[in-house]
Amino acid sequence: MFSKLIEILEKSTFLSYGEFYNKIIKDKDYSEFINFCNEFYGYSVPILSPTTKEEIEFQLNMIPLLSNGKEQFNILDLGCGLGGYISVLSQKFPSASSIGFDPASPISKFTKPLHPNDRFDFIFLQDCLYNQFAPIKLLEKKFTFLRPKGYFFIVNNYILTNKKSAKLYQKISNENFFKTFKVFEISDKNLISDLNKKKTLLETYQIPDFLRKNLLMEIENIYELVIKKELKREVRILINQ
Repeated sequence: MFSKLIEILEKSTFLSYGEFYNKIIKDKDYSEFINFCNEFYGYSVPILSPTTKEEIEFQLNMIPLLSNGKEQFNILDLGCGLGGYISVLSQKFPSASSIGFDPASPISKFTKPLHPNDRFDFIFLQDCLYNQFAPIKLLEKKFTFLRPKGYFFIVNNYILTNKKSAKLYQKISNENFFKTFKVFEISDKNLISDLNKKKTLLETYQIPDFLRKNLLMEIENIYELVIKKELKREVRILINQ
């Protein structure tokens, strides 16, 4: 059931994980979730975050442009979860060195700590900045792992009616904190279409109830915020000049 995933993950390294992911990995119907992800995203890897297919393609298309055609570069995926996105990157860029980091990960077989002197050409932070206690301090700390002229991709939902989330968005957008290279905003129309497709497709797969309920709840919460014009979802690329 995990042969394809393990084959990809063996090319990457990971730090620890938590009970939620452990439950997914141990469940016999985990393969159905992989099949769902393959049909929706086009990749046979576990993707749990509210990621859209549109933003994945945008990021994958940007990397060759930003690397100036180089095939060998270093990638760090912060908060990598089950390793879904870092696995996509490993498939797309097999010559790159791909490392995933997540202090709540169950894939201990692939554990390798980050060294303070490690530096990366690309760093990705997917849907985990908003739930940090001190997100700006975290971002400043992890930004030090970026090489000069390296790129930091932040994918995030910002709830504009939430004081903490709105303040985070303002700070990240402020050029006095970080230099923005490019912003790709997911339109409300495309986000709603994406959510509806995901919800419909979920009904056709026999994935575990606890996982289905979690995904559906996430879809409903995001859908409601989008309808009320209270949510902004974007991919922001910062540059280390």
